Amino acid sequence: MKIVVTLAEGSYFQGACVLFNSLVAHGFEGIFVAGCRNLEDVPSGQRSAIEAFRQSTSQAHAALWEWFIVESSWHFTNFKPRFLQEVLEAYPQCSSIVYLDPDIVVCAPWHWIEDATEYGPVVAGDVNWWLPAEHPTRHVWTRLLEQVGCRCEHSFDLYFNGGLLGLQRRDRAFLDLWHQFIEEFGASSNPLDGKGDIGAWCHGGRWNAMHAPDQDALNMAAMAWPQPLSTFGPDLMGFSGGWIGLPHAIGSAKPWRRRYLREALAGTPPRRADREYWIHACSPISLYPKYKIRFQMLALKLASLIGRFYVRL
Repeated sequence: MKIVVTLAEGSYFQGACVLFNSLVAHGFEGIFVAGCRNLEDVPSGQRSAIEAFRQSTSQAHAALWEWFIVESSWHFTNFKPRFLQEVLEAYPQCSSIVYLDPDIVVCAPWHWIEDATEYGPVVAGDVNWWLPAEHPTRHVWTRLLEQVGCRCEHSFDLYFNGGLLGLQRRDRAFLDLWHQFIEEFGASSNPLDGKGDIGAWCHGGRWNAMHAPDQDALNMAAMAWPQPLSTFGPDLMGFSGGWIGLPHAIGSAKPWRRRYLREALAGTPPRRADREYWIHACSPISLYPKYKIRFQMLALKLASLIGRFYVRL
């Protein structure tokens, strides 16, 4: 059994729906597990669209959507490893599991990502991907690892993004490391139970060893993992040129929030993540009326044209 999971709240369920659509479009055949705090808190429009798919058309697709209620006061970004552990416990037949942030869209054959778990836990480079092996922050991380009886097993120059982790059941101990480091060290700079968008409560900078608790702890776990990993570069999420397979709409400018023409005139053109989002917004979960998708696709084309001549530096 193959499982893909995500965690979502509020408007992020729009992203979760389109993520599911893109998975189906690129060959995912398994169970999609969506974690939420309470079904009553899922916005009515998204919940109605999801339930319509589950009740009426799911039998026509090899992929299924299932809900998973999460009980934790932590911000979902910090709860990812524990969520993955809970899903593995709830689905004992699951052989491989992949976590994806709900602001990611799949635009490459899904087996490419799924098969990568055979070589070790799957991670991918961040937008701020360059963090040399001898960077002072990594030296601090090494000291923190030693405090809890671990040691640095891998020397990386690549800093990984917390929006993707895939692994085989046999590698689930990686999740223990990730969760342990969040729990032990994560609250040193920013709260683990922050509310709302990350930018509203995540303060400081790279001078804080645990500036982004989930992501820094993920990188510590990668350093401490005693077995091989399966590592993608920053190109996978669209942060550099190359083979973009999982474009990631980081920051507060989510595809479902953006005003493309207005932003293009202000010097901010659309991203690959924006285009892929609206390409996959139609089905099998019908989240938006067709006229809105057509309008957004037209706006994207015009905004991209504007972006060829006018970009804010």
